[in-house]
Amino acid sequence: MRSVWDDFNGARRELIKKELAAARARRAEVTAYWNRHRATVKDRWGSRTSGRGETTVADISEVAAQWHRDNVILSVNVSAMEQKSGEVSPYLWQCPLGFGHEPWPAWPKDRIQKGAGCPECRRLIRLADLPTLAAQYRGQTLASDITHASHERVPWICRTWAVDPSTGVWHPVEHRFEAVVKERAIQGDGCRVCAGYVIDDTNSLFTWFPEIADELDAPGLDPRRLPTSQHNISRKHVAEADSVGTYVTLPWRCRHGHGWEATVLNRVQGTGCGKCSTSGISKKQVRLVAELAGLIDLVPPESPDPRLPTGVPDFASHRLTVPPSTSRPTGATRTSRSTPSSICLTGSV
Repeated sequence: MRSVWDDFNGARRELIKKELAAARARRAEVTAYWNRHRATVKDRWGSRTSGRGETTVADISEVAAQWHRDNVILSVNVSAMEQKSGEVSPYLWQCPLGFGHEPWPAWPKDRIQKGAGCPECRRLIRLADLPTLAAQYRGQTLASDITHASHERVPWICRTWAVDPSTGVWHPVEHRFEAVVKERAIQGDGCRVCAGYVIDDTNSLFTWFPEIADELDAPGLDPRRLPTSQHNISRKHVAEADSVGTYVTLPWRCRHGHGWEATVLNRVQGTGCGKCSTSGISKKQVRLVAELAGLIDLVPPESPDPRLPTGVPDFASHRLTVPPSTSRPTGATRTSRSTPSSICLTGSV
């Protein structure tokens, strides 16, 4: 399932890269346009022939062409030097590049002497310009009003597929998470649930290893919000603890009441209760005890092995019950017995 998620996010990441490259190429063209516009306007201002106070906006044709139609004053009646410090300009300008940018206010002096252009063109790449990423966006602000380099943390949704571990059937799911716009648009970060940074019902310890989750001995921790692979603590916490190689150990308790600590990854990889461990018992012993238990009754020892589940033959059994039909008393060639006898096995089974 993890590989399927990686493939989904990898394909989306490549699409976002292509969309971002196209948007950056378009922005480069726009930047080049405004650089030429600035140079042209400043050159025209520097080569003017009229007096300092006589030049109007209409005399600078490149800027006059952007004079908005809603202005109540004609550009020919507005001085090219007009500016009032601390006040918002009453004059509106329209971007000539056809991107649908809203008119913006600016003083003629800034537009002509400094060559200032459309402020929206400086923030040309918006989240809406990356349709693959915008399709996952679930914030309140419109995608057309957020730049692709925004540091704002916003909600996202990832539509993908997950497998039910109990049935093996795939089904559509929605991963919900929050992430910074810039990290997703520029750094290429994918779904945080698919990557395992955010835990839900599709990737939790409880979903995939319920028997391990049942042994968690930490009432304050919800196994539905625990990953299946956590091992090392984060680098941030390592720095805070001033300890390298520190592990995220959690308390566990087996069904026999034994308590111990281990990481989630250790548990998932097969590490269990040390006191209940069956290490030291060979495959031959297991096979022999299983075969004997299927033929005859084993006499359990006085102290049953706590490591074994209920109903499993005890590997420590040293005695077995011999049926009357197969038992033979010492010194007799063949004698039937009314009750079964017990004999001691030589060595440990």
